[in-house]
Amino acid sequence: MAKKNKSYYFADGKKIYLTPMADLVAYSKVGEASPAENIRLVKKESFGVSTTSSDSTQIRKVSAREYPVYSCEAGGYMVALPEIRVLEQTMEPTAKFKDWLTKNKKRVRILEQKRGQSVLTPVSGTGEEAIEIANEIYLAIKPSMSQPRFLRIVDRPSLRS
Repeated sequence: MAKKNKSYYFADGKKIYLTPMADLVAYSKVGEASPAENIRLVKKESFGVSTTSSDSTQIRKVSAREYPVYSCEAGGYMVALPEIRVLEQTMEPTAKFKDWLTKNKKRVRILEQKRGQSVLTPVSGTGEEAIEIANEIYLAIKPSMSQPRFLRIVDRPSLRS
């Protein structure tokens, strides 16, 4: 079930609206090296409920990281990970971007910077804030790209005989 929201991100300079899925949650187990490779999608009602030996669909919330899920116009779902990718037209971060980073050092950490590309993470560790920060950077400094890292999940295609 989708709930109405004004979440969005920018792609090629255009605002792309996201529809949060109120009944779904994505998660990865705490301690897994790469959440993108280990994301699981479950109904929200199953998330955070104690696991029983007979029901493996119920997940222990205390041992998992939660990520927001959005519906995707092209089909499937998009999971917002706590990461922002910024691509500038120059090989080095611009003065405007450096200034933005300095002013927001309590909100974001720099994970990597090289050849005009920056990878940031929100201090909060949430996908929702990654979307907000990516949009804020895009509107403030107009880089070539500023987007949260999304993982797209699509249904498995059925095999035809």
